[in-house]
Amino acid sequence: MVEFLIVKRPNSKVDTAGVPSFIKFTEIEIDALDISATEVRGAIAAQSDTSQLIPAKVAEFIKSKGLYGAA
Repeated sequence: MVEFLIVKRPNSKVDTAGVPSFIKFTEIEIDALDISATEVRGAIAAQSDTSQLIPAKVAEFIKSKGLYGAA
């Protein structure tokens, strides 16, 4: 049998009301920054400042590899 682990970011909500009772899961909340990968990708694609979202080294890597439309 499989049990799913739901990992929640701070201040996030997961709607489990519709999950059938035979599906087993555990929810945990982690201490992480309250940002999403979608937000980071959008900022990079829009060539916006990402300094409040990701460390400079990560931004440099993304740019050097041309990830997420980085130029």
